[in-house]
Amino acid sequence: MTAPAASPWFHPILRRPGARCRLICFPHAGSGVSAMRRWGELLPPAIEVIGVQLPGRETRLREPPLTSIEAILDVLEPAAKEFLSGEFAFFGHSMGSIVAIELARQRRAAGDKLTSHLFVADHQD
Repeated sequence: MTAPAASPWFHPILRRPGARCRLICFPHAGSGVSAMRRWGELLPPAIEVIGVQLPGRETRLREPPLTSIEAILDVLEPAAKEFLSGEFAFFGHSMGSIVAIELARQRRAAGDKLTSHLFVADHQD
């Protein structure tokens, strides 16, 4: 799996050029990629963990936060294209689960390549 160009949105937790699958992780509201900082070492070498950093969080603190799922998807989906080559899966936690589900839904509607798995955790209405 080749490494995509640097992106403010996508942060490899632990680079694994030989990985068979990317696990794209969407953190809970108000959090960022640091919530997943140990995941790379906890998962097998076949999986490369990539954290999604939304504006207004951690390294993007000076950027205004996006205030709707639609606004997030409008800019996230085009930025995601090169990270979604090969096999990939989504994991979303809380608000991140909504982002993961809606991005998967949007990709399906557009006829784009789908995730091999979609994991969601701890979302409450």
